[in-house]
Amino acid sequence: MPVELPGFYFDTSRNRYFPLSSKLKDPLPQPVPVPISDDYLIHSRKRRRISSWHSNETTRTSHSIGERYQASHDFVCSQYANTTRVLEKKVPVFGRIKSFSSMTLDGNTHRFIGDSRGWLYSSAESESVLFRADVNLQPESEEFLLTVFHVDSLSSSATSFGPSAKIAVQDLNMTGRISLLSLTGLHDIWSSHFEEASLVLVHQGVSTKAVYMSDIDAFAVQHLETQSDVFAVRQHGTVIFAGCRNGNIMQFDKRLGKRGQKLHTNRFSKQQRTSVLHLEMLTDWQVLTSYMNGGLMTFDLRFTREGSPLVQYHGHHNTYTQRLGIAIDPSHEFLFAAGEDRRIRAWSVHTGRPLISSSSHDDMDDPFNRVFPGVVETMQVTAEREGLCLWAGHDQTLYQIYLGQQLSDGDRPSFQQAGLQLQELADVIKTSIPKKDFVIVDVRDDDFRGGNIKGAINKPSRDFLTSVDELIKDTKDIPLVIFHCALSQVRGPKAARIYEETRRNVLYGKDIPHEVAVLREGFARFQEKYRDDPDLIENWDKEIWSSEWS
Repeated sequence: MPVELPGFYFDTSRNRYFPLSSKLKDPLPQPVPVPISDDYLIHSRKRRRISSWHSNETTRTSHSIGERYQASHDFVCSQYANTTRVLEKKVPVFGRIKSFSSMTLDGNTHRFIGDSRGWLYSSAESESVLFRADVNLQPESEEFLLTVFHVDSLSSSATSFGPSAKIAVQDLNMTGRISLLSLTGLHDIWSSHFEEASLVLVHQGVSTKAVYMSDIDAFAVQHLETQSDVFAVRQHGTVIFAGCRNGNIMQFDKRLGKRGQKLHTNRFSKQQRTSVLHLEMLTDWQVLTSYMNGGLMTFDLRFTREGSPLVQYHGHHNTYTQRLGIAIDPSHEFLFAAGEDRRIRAWSVHTGRPLISSSSHDDMDDPFNRVFPGVVETMQVTAEREGLCLWAGHDQTLYQIYLGQQLSDGDRPSFQQAGLQLQELADVIKTSIPKKDFVIVDVRDDDFRGGNIKGAINKPSRDFLTSVDELIKDTKDIPLVIFHCALSQVRGPKAARIYEETRRNVLYGKDIPHEVAVLREGFARFQEKYRDDPDLIENWDKEIWSSEWS
């Protein structure tokens, strides 16, 4: 029996494989986002639920490479569908999270956030999601600012939505060095893609065109004719793709000029046109597309006129929202999409089957069944030390979803402390509101005399077990709680662990997303660096701090 290959069908009369797109058949109807009934869900679970045991057994006993690969893929599908381990991190940003991007370069993890007020944040600590504000692309504006990040192997770029468009470019090998470029004549950038030194973008000032800059340093601008407003752009080698309001996908060769080619035009022969919102390359010949009406599908770029998609991903919800989070895992095997109904759904890229849990979970534990507080606008899948993670951003919260991992009640008390560097704490104090966005708990005992971090609460370690309940009551609405002692080697970390474990028991099921961190190197090093800054240190006594601390 012939092996099933994704995107191909086997013709028994000719005894060979052919692309699905070359198979003669009636055009598939455009997917329409409608509520999924309970009967459909029950039927889908019965039809599509895959047994992990059956997949393992097939992998072990089958002699067919194709069957073993499919069984292995089905097993991973089952594991991902039953994910329940989700961490929620409250991020101290000024606006709402609009973009998130993460990458690892030379063993160092770099994470970036762009918010609705034009601020760019970065974090270089792989074990923490404590971000610092780096630069504001639109300081004169307060609302409707959009930051889009695109990270490659050497640098990151960000573009802004606002009256005066700017590009922030950072060499990841030189931390802290950010170049800010002003784009004269361009404003309200709503989509962009950065690759190597070239940038392609769309802005509101020029309709029916995309803007291509082969080198952002030279600022050589070329306009690409699309005959419709452009909502999505993507570069892939020497080719530029543009997704348009009228539903067209335009392909431009960077070497040939500004006139492009329309792709897959036959799909509109019996279907209503709808705007293209997202484009992403899966392979050199396969592109993922997302549409305003909820359509989510892949096309074969080798057949430019064929209108039938290779794979369709049913169940995605959208009717009018232009910005919804979409992510693909690094191996291009799984697709994740946030819907207008505030849910995240997942599919197998190869088969189009949705990932449906085989066991009953509480909706709040199941990331693919829960209803989030609002629409998720940005997502990304990254490889972390503990496995693949799906990051999702909404408002001022980052959700870290550990794919394929489950969080049982017995796992909940575990606590991993986040470390806070001296400079990071200084940035938090100067950019956030004390007792609202953060609180500092100093657990030094008699050595508290002689100075403290401004606004810190003193909870001596000798009495901490009796005072922790009161501390939880006073800080339960604060998203970031920071502990320290003199050197943060014993008392500070111990108090942080006691606080977090007690808080989980006291506020189980009704706690807010929060983070408990420990100041690295403690107050001794903090005062040594910032004792002359009255915004950071108070009550400092020179006589008490002898030379051994300096």
